[in-house]
Amino acid sequence: MRNKSKRKKIGQRKSVQKQIPRQWFYMSEHVVSARNIYKIYEDRDEIDAELWEAAGVVELTLPDGTFIDFEDNGTELKDVYSCRFLKEHQIVSLFYVTVGSDNFDAVKKEMQRVTQLAGGFFCGDTEDFQPVVK
Repeated sequence: MRNKSKRKKIGQRKSVQKQIPRQWFYMSEHVVSARNIYKIYEDRDEIDAELWEAAGVVELTLPDGTFIDFEDNGTELKDVYSCRFLKEHQIVSLFYVTVGSDNFDAVKKEMQRVTQLAGGFFCGDTEDFQPVVK
């Protein structure tokens, strides 16, 4: 019995991790450039940050190998609901964000660092823009 309940708990944790999206949006009501995001990390030795300014891309690699990629998208989304969401939240900067890890605690910590220093918020690239990280 004991092992079955332990396996059940482990299975529940794994299913929760699978619900965390790999694709996110970083949105801000202020003008934020790829360089602004890069500057947050350029002096942090433990995180490798690369900037491709002409492409509007920043790639972060955390010490455990987790990567977080930001790609500037202007403020263009394709469907009416998404465009209305941008307008309602007065979004002027929008990045596609790809996360390459199941280590959401580490990713969330860096998302919060960006929002604290550059403003804005992260939201899942989902139908309802959930979850949200501020």
